[in-house]
Amino acid sequence: MKVKLLSMCILCVSGIAFSQPKEVNTSDKLETTITKNTRTELREKLLTLNTFSAEFEQFVYDEANELLQTGKGQVELKRPNMIRWHQIEPDDTVLVSNGATTYYYDEFAEQVSVYDGKKLLDDSPFALLTSNNDALWQQYDVELNGNNYVVKPAASHQSQIEKLIIEYQNLNIKSLIVFDISGQNSKYVFSQNEYNKEIDNGTFVFSIPDGVMIDDQRQGG
Repeated sequence: MKVKLLSMCILCVSGIAFSQPKEVNTSDKLETTITKNTRTELREKLLTLNTFSAEFEQFVYDEANELLQTGKGQVELKRPNMIRWHQIEPDDTVLVSNGATTYYYDEFAEQVSVYDGKKLLDDSPFALLTSNNDALWQQYDVELNGNNYVVKPAASHQSQIEKLIIEYQNLNIKSLIVFDISGQNSKYVFSQNEYNKEIDNGTFVFSIPDGVMIDDQRQGG
């Protein structure tokens, strides 16, 4: 079984290659306008979300859409760039970021991996949920399909994620679906959603347990 898909998605580190500007025809301009307007619409909708907490069920599918694994956990998000994602099943893991430093703790492996939080989150579309950074939003194209916002890395931005689907039900975030470049997809269905409740910043502080192996990925840039 592969490493948890969500962790791969959030913790993906990819370079950004900038392409040269090119001339566009009328249809290209129309498509760009539609994408820009939809991106702005999603951005404004997410701006109303200062904090978000929920429980989730996870469903992981292979490239043939066969169910590989199920799980469950809890998530808490807070602007700017703070996240606590606790996977309870099938294994107990937690990802915590205060925006500057990100920790990924695997209790079974007794290991904590430490990453540059800004670099990791900026390279993942998950960062859009808690960021209003203009440069970051320009790295992704957004389309509207029914009640779903489909977020894809722009042609100039390389990513381990093929696309991210944010599904709304009325004003509630119903689910996230992540498609990675291997062909797998993972769906997270939320319940007991709470928006803009007070979440203490201490929630996004991680204390490394005694006796665990520490893999510090911040060294060497």
